[in-house]
Amino acid sequence: MSLKATGLNPFRFAGIVTGEDFIDRESELREFITSALSGIHLLLESPRRLGKSSLVAEAFRRIGSKAVCAHVDVYGATSEAAFASSLLANLGEALPRLPAGEALSLVREHLPSLRPRVLMAERGKIAIDPVWPASADRAMEELLDFPEVVASVAGKQLVLALDEFQEVLQWGGVALMKRMRARFQRHRHVTYVFSGSRRHLLRGMFLDEEAAFYRFAQRIALGPIPQEALAEYVRERFSKRPGGIGAEVLGALLERTGGHPYATQRLCAKLWGLGRRPRGREDVDLAVRLIAAEDSPLFERLWEEVAGASQRHLLRAVAQEGRAQYGAEFIARYFLKSAAHVQKAVRSLEERGFLEEGRIPDLYFSEWIRQRIR
Repeated sequence: MSLKATGLNPFRFAGIVTGEDFIDRESELREFITSALSGIHLLLESPRRLGKSSLVAEAFRRIGSKAVCAHVDVYGATSEAAFASSLLANLGEALPRLPAGEALSLVREHLPSLRPRVLMAERGKIAIDPVWPASADRAMEELLDFPEVVASVAGKQLVLALDEFQEVLQWGGVALMKRMRARFQRHRHVTYVFSGSRRHLLRGMFLDEEAAFYRFAQRIALGPIPQEALAEYVRERFSKRPGGIGAEVLGALLERTGGHPYATQRLCAKLWGLGRRPRGREDVDLAVRLIAAEDSPLFERLWEEVAGASQRHLLRAVAQEGRAQYGAEFIARYFLKSAAHVQKAVRSLEERGFLEEGRIPDLYFSEWIRQRIR
């Protein structure tokens, strides 16, 4: 049954989207797929919620049987042991179907230090349950080399996506980065895709000349989706409701979201949820305020994490003006100290994800600050 027939909200903003819900990014997809199948490692970077994970998922969908694909979310790993469990769980899923005895022999041969158990999961896949040893040097080498083993067993290129890769620095440090580079550069049948939203950290890891992964991966930077592609998508989805969406409302909506896919999908979902045809810019503004109010508990916790009055003054100023500025009028209007203090505060807020290139990356957090903070 179609969405048009059921009247269900056609906009999806939670989780990963692929297929007909995936908007544009055709040039990035072509570059991703061509490079991945050619063994060219990739660095995929963008601010939060600009669609990195969805791009990877859509690329994997289109790659299909041309390669073996695996995705590991590094964000949830807080130690080498947790990373090992996550990596092996996903690589076990990527392995071709093997008899239990053969699978057990394979992992025991290549991961002896981890004393792995092998469990048969759904659809004939295997689950690898490792035991992280107290002396982990050899175990880490075995772990980092296992992707090449999986590729060899599968007889195909393995495309391994390591999402939020910068988090490895938090518990592994530079030493682990160097060990990873030393092992990964030997692999001939694995393409590594590194992605993350903490761009200042990723750039330090991949673009600085002294960094462990300097010149290891080809960079793909995701920016906003072109207005034309978003407009076509929004018009088509709103056509499922009598009257569709008018040009004035569509223009106001795209102006507010600036080509950000998550912000656009969520704002469209809220407008759809109003239960009537959006009438004008005032409905767009209303929907933005409603979303900001819904997320108020989250934003209150974020606000409590902002360090000190000067950074809070700066965030309020950026919410009002659109981006950080360094002129005397801006500094005086928002009770800031000096251009040097603004620069220092911007760097600190960017390191913690509150700002991105001098702007608040979350439209709804910015709106919440405008409404609540005086």
